[in-house]
Amino acid sequence: MTQILRVIFTCNSKSIAALCAAGLLVSCITAITGCTPAAPHNNEQTKATTQTIYQTSKQTVEQTINTKQNSLNNFQELQKQLSTQARIEQLKKDQLQAQTDKAACSDHTASTIKNFKPTDTTDTAKKNSVGSATQYIVGQGENLYSIANKRKIYNDGLLWPLIYKANRDQIKDPEQIFPGQHLSITHQHSEQEKDTARETARNSGIFIH
Repeated sequence: MTQILRVIFTCNSKSIAALCAAGLLVSCITAITGCTPAAPHNNEQTKATTQTIYQTSKQTVEQTINTKQNSLNNFQELQKQLSTQARIEQLKKDQLQAQTDKAACSDHTASTIKNFKPTDTTDTAKKNSVGSATQYIVGQGENLYSIANKRKIYNDGLLWPLIYKANRDQIKDPEQIFPGQHLSITHQHSEQEKDTARETARNSGIFIH
C-alpha cells in the first residue's frame, strides 16, 4: 500500500493521466479507500425508468377516471329507476282515485234516480202509460242516453231517466245495459215529468254530452 501511494505522489500529471487510462488509478483508489468509484450515470436506464413511472401513473389516473365515470353512470341509472317508480306509484294513486270518484258518482246517481218519481200519478196517466208502452231491443254500443235521443223514442237524450224508471226491474245501473235487452218505452208523459227527468239527468253527472 505504501509503495502504491509513493508511486502516485511521485508521478507528475502526465503519469497520473497514463495511470487513469490504464485503469491503475481506480485500482489504487480502491486499494486506499476500500470503495469502488461509482459507475458513470446511465441516461438510457434513467429514461426507461421515467417512462415506466409515467405509464404507471397514466394507467392509475385512467383507472380512477373510469371508476368515477362508472359511479356516475350507476347514480344516474338509479335516479332513472327511482323516477320511473315514482311515476308508477303516482299512476296507481290516480287510478285508485278515479275508481273512488266513479264509485261515489254511481252511488250519487243511483240515489238521485231512486228518488225520481213522475209527478203525474193519476190512474188515467198510469193507464195511458201502460197502454202506450212499446218494446225496444238494445243494440250494440247503445246506452240509455243514445236510446232516448232517437227520434222514434223521445228525441231527447236527457229523458233517459224515464226509460230507467220504467225498467228498474232489469236495470240496476243506468250505465250498464246489454245488447239484446228488451226495454219498455213509455210515451205518455207530461211536460212536468219531462222537465223533472231532464233535471235528474243533469244532476246525475253521467252521459254528459
